[in-house]
Amino acid sequence: MHRCTSKVISGMINVQKLADCLQDLAVVVLLMLIPLLAPSDSGALGLSKIAKALGLAAVKAVVAIVTIIAGGRVLLRPLYRRIAALENTEIFAATTLLVVLGTSVMTQIAGLSLALGAFLVSILLCFCD
Repeated sequence: MHRCTSKVISGMINVQKLADCLQDLAVVVLLMLIPLLAPSDSGALGLSKIAKALGLAAVKAVVAIVTIIAGGRVLLRPLYRRIAALENTEIFAATTLLVVLGTSVMTQIAGLSLALGAFLVSILLCFCD
């Protein structure tokens, strides 16, 4: 296969990964809305309550996502290069588990779900060398 062809295919795969990630993030937003759709004591949905909660959740999510992605890009690539140089699969698996659990706990502390943290790490690990 020619180099140009392989670069085009690689670019298409990266675009597909990005599209999949955006779809998953859209599902996360919808899952955050479900509890807000329950009727309040007065029986109304409370549009202002939903708007406030969405705004706060959006700010938290953006700050957490940007922090995790920026930190992950800076820290994960050198870390995994060193671990790959060791050629020890047990250390590789243990480090991956620790990174996933740590990021999940960080998102939980930020008021977001554990699953969002695991999802963000999976995105970061997909783009590691």
